[in-house]
Amino acid sequence: MNLPHWEFYINNTSSGHGLNFHYLVYNEVKDSPSLKIPLDKATSELNDLFLVFPFEKELAPGVKLFGDGNLIIYNPDRPSFWLPVTVREVVELELAFYNIREDDKQWVYPYLKTAADKLTTEELDAPAYGGSEDAILGVNGLKQGLQIMKFNKEYWDRSPPPSAVQLITSGITVIQIMDNW
Repeated sequence: MNLPHWEFYINNTSSGHGLNFHYLVYNEVKDSPSLKIPLDKATSELNDLFLVFPFEKELAPGVKLFGDGNLIIYNPDRPSFWLPVTVREVVELELAFYNIREDDKQWVYPYLKTAADKLTTEELDAPAYGGSEDAILGVNGLKQGLQIMKFNKEYWDRSPPPSAVQLITSGITVIQIMDNW
């Protein structure tokens, strides 16, 4: 038996859309202490990106429904809550990340750089989408896959107290329940 399960989040920028990027951070066991700051910065910037399910419809002013049952309740008088990013932005962040650790510099970076150098100016400047036919970079400007976005920090109204509700995200998850459970 399948049961729907709704989850609601208040002021949570990592919910209400598709998959979040999850690059691994500094590893205290493997990494030199000199890599902590650059790895944390590069990881943070990449992890600010996420895939967004397609927009389905506006249910009311300030209420948008996206694919896979993702509902966003927001203040329509504020700037957009999500901002699209370009292929160039994603590629530059990936190259910066893989140009920090020595192993990555030697093995991963040159491979990704070669793939990036093959992209046209038009594709680099296009809105970024997750996935690609060659899947080396995992990003394309051909509208293949889900669009890559980041949260717009300018959306937040900093005048009310931090406890003020400014964004509600919700999603439905279908839970599989065993019939004989």
